[in-house]
Amino acid sequence: MLTNSLIHRQLLGVILRPMRALTALLLLCLTAAAYSQEAQPAPILSAHVTRAASGSDFDVDGAHILCGPATQVEHPNENTYGLGCPDHPLSLGQSVNVYGHWKKKLNAIAADRLDVKPLPHDDISGFAVIDAVAPIDSSAPGSVQIRADGYPILITAHTAMTFSPPLQSRADIMTNVWVEYAAKPGPGGIFVARSAKFFQNYITNREDAMRTNTDYDPSAVPATAKLNPIAVSVTGPDPKRIPPWPNQEMQNRIDTIGQKLIPAYQLRLPASDPSRINFRFQLTDGKRWPYILTLPSGITLVPHQVVERMQNDSQLAAILADAIACALEKQTYRMRNADAAITAGNVASWASFVPVIGLPIALASTGTGTTQLVIIRKEEHQSGRVSLGLLKDAGYDIDQAPVAWWLLASKKPLPLTKIPVPDRSIYLYRTLGEVWHNPLNPAT
Repeated sequence: MLTNSLIHRQLLGVILRPMRALTALLLLCLTAAAYSQEAQPAPILSAHVTRAASGSDFDVDGAHILCGPATQVEHPNENTYGLGCPDHPLSLGQSVNVYGHWKKKLNAIAADRLDVKPLPHDDISGFAVIDAVAPIDSSAPGSVQIRADGYPILITAHTAMTFSPPLQSRADIMTNVWVEYAAKPGPGGIFVARSAKFFQNYITNREDAMRTNTDYDPSAVPATAKLNPIAVSVTGPDPKRIPPWPNQEMQNRIDTIGQKLIPAYQLRLPASDPSRINFRFQLTDGKRWPYILTLPSGITLVPHQVVERMQNDSQLAAILADAIACALEKQTYRMRNADAAITAGNVASWASFVPVIGLPIALASTGTGTTQLVIIRKEEHQSGRVSLGLLKDAGYDIDQAPVAWWLLASKKPLPLTKIPVPDRSIYLYRTLGEVWHNPLNPAT
């Protein structure tokens, strides 16, 4: 007859045996998980290609990548996997995971592995002016390709279209017309519109007043003029207190480049058309106001220090094209309306700032700061996308656009290797990779 203690021990053994097995299984799973994590470490850098000379000579986020015969490379877009440096240059703006270790003195990464990320397949949406229309493809009747918001967008017979009077039909889809769109990635790197609403480009009384009130006559501004910091923080800078800079050669340079960037459809508009913008570019004293300033009247004030920091005409064109894009997309007017919905204060109620270093105090400190910064960043991204199309149309090197903003991201002139890549440049590199250098898009 079994004693109570013996029975207890046997029952305990019955209970413990499956528990030991479960514990062993858990330990096995944990070990396997730990091994998996150890076998697949996190990338040392996950960013975009910022220079692409060859398959063995390229940079990611400003860091030089050192690869060799033992470097593992995965390129899902091309279904290539193997050892060694990439067979051919990666696309500028291509997104890459880099594994390896830093060589700080060289500002380089010795790469054990490179994972070239597949191109994203995200839907897009927005509200922008149409700045180009491509010829209709006879193989797709009822379709028209537009460029708006910096994207190539295909309007098809399946797109849900709405026309706001006086616009009535597909025949009214043209440049200088506004479109509110929602699109999905399509074949060949083009976005296919699910829906599109079209609006005439008209000028409200308020917008017309903003244009009139922000006209700028350089001859009427004394060289000793100064801005009131308190007034700037409340209503933005008074352009009539920002003196011009007396360098005619530099002034002629920005005039020549700026005029080349104005889109053809704007130049074709008659002078009597209210939607025509009288674009002008004025060199100013950066010590008085260190930011690029785009006014609703079509005038862009450019500190001479910005011009001096640019290394070539394409970089300077990128800065001016961004300012033109701000005016084309009515960002000043739209930001004012958005700010009115957020707070009783104004975010520089009539001026669009393009800062050299960081954000102006007036934009960063009024109203609900986080919401306004989100709006500002969204506007920066839009003007950046649109500027690339303007640069391309004018024959400038679009790859220089992110470099231009990168150079402006430090308080004093420094080599790029000494300057962290700013958000504005990162977004432009991403746009170059996804839109303009997309290997699936033969048009770019």
